[in-house]
Amino acid sequence: MTKLLYIISLGHSGSTLLDILTGTIPGVFSTGECVWFPWQLHRDGGVCELGQDICSCGKKFSECETWVKVVTTLSQKVGYNVYDDPFHFKITMFHSQRYNGKSTFSEKLLRASCIRFMQFYYPFFLSKFFSHLVREEVINSWLLFDTISETIGSKCIVDSSKSITRMKFLHKERPNDVFVAVLIRDILGVAASAAKRGEDPINQAKAWVDYYKRAFRILKKTRNLKFIIVEYEKLAKNPLEIRNKLAKFLELDELQGPVRINTREHHLVAGNPMRYKGLTSIRYDDSWKNIITGDYKDKINKLKVDFVSKLRVLEK
Repeated sequence: MTKLLYIISLGHSGSTLLDILTGTIPGVFSTGECVWFPWQLHRDGGVCELGQDICSCGKKFSECETWVKVVTTLSQKVGYNVYDDPFHFKITMFHSQRYNGKSTFSEKLLRASCIRFMQFYYPFFLSKFFSHLVREEVINSWLLFDTISETIGSKCIVDSSKSITRMKFLHKERPNDVFVAVLIRDILGVAASAAKRGEDPINQAKAWVDYYKRAFRILKKTRNLKFIIVEYEKLAKNPLEIRNKLAKFLELDELQGPVRINTREHHLVAGNPMRYKGLTSIRYDDSWKNIITGDYKDKINKLKVDFVSKLRVLEK
């Protein structure tokens, strides 16, 4: 059976890098944010001014040999040409099928309700209700993963879509095949990244706390879930150690020697623009430590301390 490594993290925390790093393990295929697979097939290198509507190998999805094989096999299984009608192949859950597209009011309401109920104990009929609503998306997602595995010959597929609800439903369908990597970047690093983008670092720090508090509640409630915590700073300092830690977690062979990343050798659907860099070296950069200072730093550190204390309560 196909193994799925699902990456959970807040945005701008290094999930694309972790995705590609894991993809350097023999037998592992990185897809990036696979939830946007239909949307990218729809755009196919023709409607994105930023040039992020192509495969990370540099080709259009209709010209990438890897994805052509996958989509051809997938089309045979579903009975229609997925290239001609990609939005018919639904894999998003309570979200617009278009990246950064506006969700409908009902989608927003269902998403908010679902994520809330997942954190706490709730009547069994609600679990059946939400599972019924996303049944087609779950089946299609696993069909895509299995097709990639069969076509490419990969033992494990990596999906860095980050949605906790998506992970939960995929695990519910096939609990033995889902492995979760929880990627955590230091809260000050996340806040510094937000400041560099012109956003409020305090708001981003609060989003960090809310996201991981929600994530760990759900992880705790999910029975028989296999998950591993990866710290972004350790990944940047020692990528080989993290890669081998992940290989062991996925029950695959560990490797020796330097980590070599060439994004052109991978076929990511979506994610951070760094997926187009080509040859990439992983290095630790601690300049973020000097971006957040004074009262901002004190307030953010207090948020972190409060989060850790509440996390200990959740772990009990």
